Amino acid sequence: MRACGVAIAAFVLAATSAAAEVVEIPEAHLLLVDRSVLKPADPMGGGPRFEGAEKTLYRELMARHGADLILDASAAPAHWSGLDVTGEAEAALHAAIPEWSPPPGAPASVAATKAPAVRMLFAEVAPSDLSDDKFHETLEHIAAGQGATLVVDKKAVVMGAPAFDVTQLVRSTVETYRTSGTLPLVVGGPDLPTARVAVLDRAALVRNSAAGRDMAVQLHTLSASARAEIARELTAFKKEGARLKAQIPSIPPGERLKVVQDFETRQRAISEAVRERQTAFDAAVTAAQKKIEAAAGPIVMKIVGEDRANMMLDRTAVVACDEALDITPSVIAKLDATLPHVEVTLAPAAKK
Repeated sequence: MRACGVAIAAFVLAATSAAAEVVEIPEAHLLLVDRSVLKPADPMGGGPRFEGAEKTLYRELMARHGADLILDASAAPAHWSGLDVTGEAEAALHAAIPEWSPPPGAPASVAATKAPAVRMLFAEVAPSDLSDDKFHETLEHIAAGQGATLVVDKKAVVMGAPAFDVTQLVRSTVETYRTSGTLPLVVGGPDLPTARVAVLDRAALVRNSAAGRDMAVQLHTLSASARAEIARELTAFKKEGARLKAQIPSIPPGERLKVVQDFETRQRAISEAVRERQTAFDAAVTAAQKKIEAAAGPIVMKIVGEDRANMMLDRTAVVACDEALDITPSVIAKLDATLPHVEVTLAPAAKK
């Protein structure tokens, strides 16, 4: 099942009344860790011991550097090097689990420093951009020109202030760079506020909400029914095929070709029916998820506005964070009250 995405076209800070209780998201003090190089070279070398050491390591890094958030470095294609503590993480992990060794060429450990409050931009990053030096130079140039500490991949962003989205600026600037060989001047840094980052686990929103659990139960029932129906059809078809194979010798030669072709036509029709059922099943899942998204959207907007956040990141991009930044439990609680049930409806099979 694909992860639920909260469809938000733009972000507008919500106003709250003076009487409302406000729990403000603090300025983000973040670090970056490249999780990919911390994984054991042998997949079988992981397990509870490795996971426990990794979680402890992240908590210690946050405490040592005064950070409230650690992002996966892959989510920030442009950043100042002082934010990346992967080398320190590798050294600490090796100390905790001696049989785990950093990969060849791993960076050396760095001295503990205070994690700074960050100014954050985000942009759409295509897979081809990751190996494009000019694209990376452009990102860093724009980040420096606008006074940003890092640029985050838009895929990791659930929502953010529109001014933080520099996708169009990046695309136009990189094209100018390719054509002229020169990066144009980019300014605007003094007006860029520090990031106040909330975190939302979109997968958990579907997995743990009342509507999401209800949807999962219905999907299980529908899937079991569809599998049983298909199994009955295939069993009947196989029996017919066995009978046809036994009858072939007694069928007049002039009629055999048509009998075989008719059988193959029916075989293709069954395969097509299976594909249509899967398509209908996927469409039903998508429709149900959109209902959850539609109900969750205003709730997320209200909570983020009340908490004074100006950026929300998906939990998949977050290595570790202060629990106060994760608004998922609050969103689920309010969503359960608003939408405890969602109907999963399969479109009727087309008549042939």
